[in-house]
Amino acid sequence: MGKQAKIDSVAALKGFRASVVRFAHAATSAIEELDMQLQRTLIWLQQDRYPYWKARVQQASEAYAQAKIALNQQIVFERAVQGTPSSCIDARKALSKAEQRLSDAQAGLEGVRRWVQEIDRQLNQYRARVNGLKRIIDSEVPRAIARLDRMVDSLQAYIDLAPPEAPLPQAGRTEKQPVQRPAPPGQEQDDTEDMG
Repeated sequence: MGKQAKIDSVAALKGFRASVVRFAHAATSAIEELDMQLQRTLIWLQQDRYPYWKARVQQASEAYAQAKIALNQQIVFERAVQGTPSSCIDARKALSKAEQRLSDAQAGLEGVRRWVQEIDRQLNQYRARVNGLKRIIDSEVPRAIARLDRMVDSLQAYIDLAPPEAPLPQAGRTEKQPVQRPAPPGQEQDDTEDMG
C-alpha cells in the first residue's frame, strides 16, 4: 500500500462536480447563442440587405436611364429650336446625381455580397473550431461527471464505514506503567518467593 489518500471534504468534490456542470451548461449556451447570432446576421444580409440593395440598383439604373434620355431629348429639342446645342446644365446635374446614386447602390450591393461571403467563411471556420469543444462538452464532460459521482460515492462509503474497535485501556492502568504478564508455568513470580 504505497499510496494514501487525504480526504478533507467530500463536499469539495461535490462542489467541483457542480462547477463542471455549470461550465458545461454555460459553454453550451454561449456556443449556441453565438452560433444563432452569426446565423441571424447572415440571414439578415441575405434576406434583407441583399434584396434592398438589389432593388436600389434597379431603381437607380432606371433613374439614370431616364436622366440620360431627358438630357438627350433636351439637347435635340434645343438644337431643333435654337439651332445650337445649349449647355443643358440642369439636365446634366440630374444625370450626374442619378449616376452617383447608381454608383452608391452598386457599391452597397457589392458590399453586401462581400459581407455575405466573409461571414459565411468565418461562420464555417468558427463551427470547425468550436466542434472540438462541443465534442468535449457532449462526451467528455458527462464521463468526467460520472467519474466524479463514482469518486464521491466511493469516498462517502469509505467515510461511512465504522472504524475498527480499538482495545480499551485497562482500568487503573496508565500508559507509563509496564504491563504485568503472568509467569510461564513452573516459574513463580519474584514477589511470592520472598514471602516464604
